[in-house]
Amino acid sequence: MNEDVSAKLNLWILEAEGETEINDRIQVAKEINHNWDHDDNCSIIRSDNLKKAPPANLMFPGLKDLSIGIPNISELPEHIEYLKCLNELWISHSKITELPDSMSELKELTRLDMYNLDFRRFPIVLVELSQLERIKMPQCKFIEYLPEEICKLQELEYLDLSETGLKELPTSFGKLENLVSLYVNKTPIRKLPASFVLLRFLKYFYTSETNLNEECISLKNHRSIKSKRFPSKSNGDTYDQIKERKLEEEKRKTEELDRLSRIQKIDIVEACDIYLESLF
Repeated sequence: MNEDVSAKLNLWILEAEGETEINDRIQVAKEINHNWDHDDNCSIIRSDNLKKAPPANLMFPGLKDLSIGIPNISELPEHIEYLKCLNELWISHSKITELPDSMSELKELTRLDMYNLDFRRFPIVLVELSQLERIKMPQCKFIEYLPEEICKLQELEYLDLSETGLKELPTSFGKLENLVSLYVNKTPIRKLPASFVLLRFLKYFYTSETNLNEECISLKNHRSIKSKRFPSKSNGDTYDQIKERKLEEEKRKTEELDRLSRIQKIDIVEACDIYLESLF
């Protein structure tokens, strides 16, 4: 670490309020020093008392992985654009409500994990990070919608929006041609856009505890039907007659979704055969 950076890091320590925060800043400074001294490309910054993260321009510029777990901060480290080599960024359980525009300069960032943050909306700056392959935003409960511009993320393979406030997906969602895994479980989402059938590489679709379960989704070698859609008694019909009638009815409702026959796994209750067998 050069003398100028070392001096700025010491100044950052001295700016702390109270002995507890000073001690935490000293520990964080040791982590930063370690990265510089060992050309370490991975850094974990955690503290229960810090009110402000260390500026990114004091960190080792070769960092590839950065993990931040500081519950009391309300913004990312200043000068985050300084970390040009960053591939993975992990942020959890903080008071961060938005991401800075300067994040658009992190052109090497491919994985972004953000847990339980207070975003009021999906950070629009992310659509400028065209190289992103994974976005995880579980428990960001205030996110209700995604921007139409999300279709610009053509490298995106993994999107986790579980336990958010997601109400619907944008009409352009089907343009995410390389999407493989999608998590919308435990959200208030009710329907899928028509373009959803264009997700030709989608294999894993998790929808437990959503209203999507009310739609019977018909897939190759997979039939998921909510049990409450079945009659309370057999009315004299045979098992096969009831099953055939219900499957035909649901097939008409899910004509477009049948085109998703390539999906290999979907996390929805399978109740058809179980319930029918209970009638006899």
